[in-house]
Amino acid sequence: MNRGAFSRIVSLTVCVCLLLGVTFIGLFVSATGSIPTTQTTPPMSSVPMIDSTQIINSARATQSPGTTGSVSTTQSTSDMVMPNPDNETIFMVLPQEVNVSAGDMFSVSVFAENLTNMYAWQINFTFNSTIVECVNVSVPNPQVFSDKYPVSQALIDFNSTEFTQRPLQSIQNDEGYVLAGDSLLGQNQTTFYGSGFLCQVTFKALSSGSSTLGLSLGNDLLLGTYYLDPGLNLTTPILSNSTVTVLAK
Repeated sequence: MNRGAFSRIVSLTVCVCLLLGVTFIGLFVSATGSIPTTQTTPPMSSVPMIDSTQIINSARATQSPGTTGSVSTTQSTSDMVMPNPDNETIFMVLPQEVNVSAGDMFSVSVFAENLTNMYAWQINFTFNSTIVECVNVSVPNPQVFSDKYPVSQALIDFNSTEFTQRPLQSIQNDEGYVLAGDSLLGQNQTTFYGSGFLCQVTFKALSSGSSTLGLSLGNDLLLGTYYLDPGLNLTTPILSNSTVTVLAK
């Protein structure tokens, strides 16, 4: 095994072990006096992305090429998701269609519907690395753990000058995927029920062409897309993915 492949395996293992580790710690170590009950959420960094009005009431919004300007924070609404008469758990990438030009930065959101008793989540987000590259994964406001104390908030509290509000993540642009996850900390926290945003994934368009921006279930804890309840029971969702079309400058 060459050094590059070994390094990627170590990085992925560390990411997943951290997510599962903090989940265990949060569940089985007393949080009394160690976890604040209120926090101030810092402002998100400015990254050009879709206007939130484009995805309200529709899962087929389209971002236009050459989008610039500050972030428009997407809002969770009950009517912005795909029809789901059976109330299945769905992880979806929004918007479903994105159009940008080579060199543009853009973001898509991962929205989860019909979550039950969620304590932690992980996604495996895949893409064509010759068309786009992943720059960052961030936690939007609001999101599923906005009124709670997750890892993404703890990172800020421990070192606010170094960490932005972001979940655990391992970006593998050479392989065309990124792992990201977040977990609550502490026994005194209320798990999440309902629907809401998990994260935003920011990309740079590299060259003309089309790429799926998709979630992969994988085949194990290491490379899967799922969420965990406090008993560490795993739920795998139905997936709804997106497509980006990059136009030449």
